[in-house]
Amino acid sequence: MAPTATTSCHYTELGLSPTCSTQEIRKAYLKLAKKHHPDKQSTEEAKKKSNPVFLRVKEAYHTLHDVESRKRYDLIRGTKSTSPSSSHDEEEHRQEKQARRDEERRQQEQDRQKRQAEQRRYEAYRQEEAQRLQRAAEKRRQEQQHAAAQRQAKEEAQRAERLRFLQTLRQEQGAWPNQQQQAWQKQQQQAWQKQQQLAAAQQRAKEEAQRAELLRRERIRREQELERQRRAADWTSNNTTRPKITTYGLTKTGEACKRCLNQGTYCYQHKDQASFVCRTACPPPHVVPVGCRRTACPRTATYGLTKTGEACKRCIDQGTCCYQHKDQAHR
Repeated sequence: MAPTATTSCHYTELGLSPTCSTQEIRKAYLKLAKKHHPDKQSTEEAKKKSNPVFLRVKEAYHTLHDVESRKRYDLIRGTKSTSPSSSHDEEEHRQEKQARRDEERRQQEQDRQKRQAEQRRYEAYRQEEAQRLQRAAEKRRQEQQHAAAQRQAKEEAQRAERLRFLQTLRQEQGAWPNQQQQAWQKQQQQAWQKQQQLAAAQQRAKEEAQRAELLRRERIRREQELERQRRAADWTSNNTTRPKITTYGLTKTGEACKRCLNQGTYCYQHKDQASFVCRTACPPPHVVPVGCRRTACPRTATYGLTKTGEACKRCIDQGTCCYQHKDQAHR
């Protein structure tokens, strides 16, 4: 804190001489601060009087307790502190600075050592990784060499077997080397022809099996189509003499219940008859599911009729009125 131009000297405010030490400045400040602090005063007038004094004492202490600011203050005043205590304070200040510089150097040295250790660890890791990759490459190279040696040994064995065969053939038949080569080639050609014939036979057998399967499926489809046409013809021939529906609930007069006919199933009064099967009004059970429903029974006249008066085949196939006769589903 730079000193300010005041009428009185900071040393005078603290009651000290310019040759005082730092400890004396601190003791004088504490003593005057306790004496002139506004909170220590009992009345308002005393507080008003002591407040300026306390501020001047505080300013003097902040100026003189630091060595550098005290030097600047002394230079401005034109005085110089030459007391042993002042020299001692300067020496202490230099020692503190030197200690701080030593501490910074020590911290920098520790940081440098940490970085060097980290670098050494990283180098060790890189060397270890390089060695691992080198070992893996050496292992692969050995495996390749081993595989190549095995292939070479196999080829040598085949070559030796071939030479042995040629020698045996020459000893038995007395053939020349070119004839031996022709005999071996002929033998190899015959073996290849046998393999080709076997593969062709297998392919023909597979094609015949596929063709037979397609014919079987076509025959089954035609039989199903004929059976469906026969059933449709039987239903058309019997549609003119459709008997009276007796599986719906009956009234006391023996007639069919109108509620059952309107909703297409048994009403709440005849729900105990729901387990009956409409055998007199429905086609065989394998054409329509068990249980007569007006929208699923061909003989209840709910299917659409063609212009000739016959039942629509689409309706018969899907079990209900098709898209052309959907307006007749409510009948």
